Amino acid sequence: MIDDSCFSEMAMSMCYILDGIMLLYGIILTVSYCLVRTRSKRKALERQSAGEGIYAGLTSKTDDTYETIEKKKKKNKKSSTR
Repeated sequence: MIDDSCFSEMAMSMCYILDGIMLLYGIILTVSYCLVRTRSKRKALERQSAGEGIYAGLTSKTDDTYETIEKKKKKNKKSSTR
């Protein structure tokens, strides 16, 4: 028969292998996340320096930003039947 200590040693070695895989996976994810963050920041800085800043599309086409609303006066038509 197989001894129980053999299974525990195999389980321990399997745990070490899985821990190594998880550590490698964590490192790869962290590095790829940092690369994506730096690339997106670099693109945002390039857009702002090229004149395409965050408020570039918000300029008005007319000189007068605030236009006054003119009220039209209604003429009261009262019939003078007394």
